[in-house]
Amino acid sequence: MADHFSNKVIFPGHLFGAIALAVLCFVGLATFPVWHNEVDEGTGSEIDIKPFPSRPVARVCRFASGLATFLALTTALWQHIAAAAAAASMVEEATGNGVSGHIGAAATALAWLGFGFSGLATIGIAVMIYSISVLNRLTDD
Repeated sequence: MADHFSNKVIFPGHLFGAIALAVLCFVGLATFPVWHNEVDEGTGSEIDIKPFPSRPVARVCRFASGLATFLALTTALWQHIAAAAAAASMVEEATGNGVSGHIGAAATALAWLGFGFSGLATIGIAVMIYSISVLNRLTDD
């Protein structure tokens, strides 16, 4: 019975990579320019200006966020499958099938919630990059 569990400790190292990439994306997004005021020389009134973010930084953020989403998916799948199977089988084996093991929904929900938020950030950054490129194409004419 000890042979089943002695050599396998499942801890997804992908989680650390996903967190590091998400922090990199957050730092990159923090470098985006902010609103500032300028005076229009023709009318003398103040104009609110929001310059576009740097394209290379936006692309790095999109790549980091996409890779973080993939790693979060891998982590959520490992956690979902391994925790449910390992905990339930360990409890049942240790008690001689006298007790059945169940994994709480909160642990699974937290893993999938991290993946969902990371995916939402990836989609948001991709839409931002695409909309800026469309706007640039429309204003070039």
